[in-house]
Amino acid sequence: MFFQSNLSDEMPAIWRVAARAVAVVAAGCTVVACGGSGGGTIGSTDETINPAVPVLAADQADTLIRSSMLDHYTRNVSSQNGVLAVDSVALAENSGADVASTSPSTAVRFSDTNVQEAGVDESDRIKIDGSTLFALETPDSRYFGVFPVILNDELESSSLPIVPNTPPEETLSAYRMDKNNSAVLSRLKLTGEGRTTEGMYLHRNGGSRDLVLLSRSSFNSWEYWRSASQWAGLQTRISWVDASDAGNMSITRSVDIDGQLISSRKIDNRLVLVTRYHPQIRDIITYPVSEDDIQRNRELIERADDAEFLPTYTVDDGSAASIIADNRCYKSGPSVAETSQSDESQLTPYYRYPSVISIVTIDLNTRNVQTNNACFVGDTETIYVSQNALYLATTEYSYSVTTDSRGEPLIRYSQPEITTEVHKFSFSNNGAPLFKGTGSVSGHLGWNPKRKPFRMSEKDGNLRIVSFDESRSGSPVTLSVLGESGTSRLSTVSTLPNDRRPDPIGKPGESLYASRFIGDRAYLVTFRLTDPLYVLDLSNPRDPSIAGELELPGYSDYLHAVNDSLLLGLGKDAIADDGSSWGDGRGAWYQGVKLALFDVSDASNPFVAQSIVVGKRGTHSPALANHHAFAWLPSNGTRNARMAIPLSLHDENVESSSPTAWSDWTSNMLYTLEIDADASAFVESPNWTYESRAAGHRYSPVNLENDRAVIASDGGLYAIHNGGLQYGEWGVDAPVSVNE
Repeated sequence: MFFQSNLSDEMPAIWRVAARAVAVVAAGCTVVACGGSGGGTIGSTDETINPAVPVLAADQADTLIRSSMLDHYTRNVSSQNGVLAVDSVALAENSGADVASTSPSTAVRFSDTNVQEAGVDESDRIKIDGSTLFALETPDSRYFGVFPVILNDELESSSLPIVPNTPPEETLSAYRMDKNNSAVLSRLKLTGEGRTTEGMYLHRNGGSRDLVLLSRSSFNSWEYWRSASQWAGLQTRISWVDASDAGNMSITRSVDIDGQLISSRKIDNRLVLVTRYHPQIRDIITYPVSEDDIQRNRELIERADDAEFLPTYTVDDGSAASIIADNRCYKSGPSVAETSQSDESQLTPYYRYPSVISIVTIDLNTRNVQTNNACFVGDTETIYVSQNALYLATTEYSYSVTTDSRGEPLIRYSQPEITTEVHKFSFSNNGAPLFKGTGSVSGHLGWNPKRKPFRMSEKDGNLRIVSFDESRSGSPVTLSVLGESGTSRLSTVSTLPNDRRPDPIGKPGESLYASRFIGDRAYLVTFRLTDPLYVLDLSNPRDPSIAGELELPGYSDYLHAVNDSLLLGLGKDAIADDGSSWGDGRGAWYQGVKLALFDVSDASNPFVAQSIVVGKRGTHSPALANHHAFAWLPSNGTRNARMAIPLSLHDENVESSSPTAWSDWTSNMLYTLEIDADASAFVESPNWTYESRAAGHRYSPVNLENDRAVIASDGGLYAIHNGGLQYGEWGVDAPVSVNE
């Protein structure tokens, strides 16, 4: 049933209940001492290790991860209280980030990768350099076949889209962007080797130009986050493509790193990668069920070579080298909640996964992996990066522990205590990650990996972070401000709500959808029945407050600053379902894609200047879940700001007036819109239609998740769709396909 919090790409409410019933502890907790003197230098001689932050030497790290694996693989599955079920279930600030690329010859500005933080680049499927567009392309046509289905106990035939099991070959293409005559400059076939290219960066060094491609193991390990063993043997590959001559691209270097890529960022000439590595011990029994299984695992782990427990890297298939230098690895130590208690009112996590999280820095000028990387034994599920620091965050669930009739431990899964642990690493003068401390906030960051980083923002050395727990009886959302304390802890500077300012952020049962930090403000959208927009005043980090709020139908998944006074919200419309007999009757049915223009010039009185709803129930845009699918060109003072998003329109054959009725697919398009800031109004523009029902398609023949668009200041418009380039002029409804 599509209801309540499944209205976005967050995990549906009904799934969240089930997930809580089987979830176990993620390993994000205080990074603490386990040996080492804490002395010595890191990187340049002006950066020293804080003596208050003990570190773990490399040989001790081997011992620690070996011990962690012994703990993990010598537990009888029958005593793991549902852990097996978890392992086998698939769980599902800055407006200045809108950068334009300028061609020296034409001075035409192009929209570039939409990023969270100005000065911190993010990998994406397209990159712009002058009038050259580089694109990772994967044709996504689906085969529409006739195959047998059983309906009412009778064999019938049905025509439905079939997604091929084998992914199509990936291609890196270079295009010349010209609104009158775009052309292919070259194409480079990428050999998969069991990997999927998930994004790239562009880096210039003098006269050379590199595209830095990031690929990961094709296995979708994110579906098995709670099962660390599913991550064993996975690798991340970084490939350098010499694109100095866009007409003759070639791969010149590759680096393979043990561990699956969690996320990455680029700051100047530094590429920062965060990976998760799980040691792969041959013949290990993932789920031991007998004493013989346990003994076998113990022997295998104890006999394993020390080198098997820490990640390495290779360059161009050469010999392996250690990723981590001596004295640069930490462990995730126990938090206060981890102490086991016999009182059932006390909460305790279960056990931790034997993973190594590596923070790897690569100098893009020299193309070399740095030797001053860091790691810790634990877990992390998302990262946030400012120009000065890296934050790693992990959600932790703690459960009541009692005993059953036989005296065996029994975990009560209802209403766990949910916290999010945050580790901070600053960057030294040469980019080395330096551990600064760990903090904890109440609640979690949500289920969408693309949305989690937007829950965090750094300003003046403090981390502002919003978390939520929709099961709370009070405020579901909490704002926390964390700061360095001079020890290995991030102290809590302030929280909101608090005793002095008790007003809740959101109503009971609401989830946090969009969040955006812009300067001294935070904009938050919660939703279950209606869409409250909250404006938080963060000018005093010790005394944050709710400056204003607004309610309207629907919700926003993504927020984007138009200017200091206007905020654009992208989400979905919704119709309240007050009288439902399902659940508690509090929820809403989402409808078409909704764009709302908020006037926030007066923080105490935000209001909707205009809103537009596109399509009916079923209409979707990848930009709702991935901000990289949102193309934006700001106003230049004489021209309106412009935006473009891929959109799958559902607007056909609604047989019922019920808000639950799902409309049939109508067309796939590039939806375009202008924002007149002076009039605080939208200006609609002709859209580009790619495929349509009218052309004979019953279902959408392609997936739009990899679609991207580029908006040019000279009126040009460009889009990557289904493995090719479409181009034309803004305001013209018929694009041209680039011919080979």
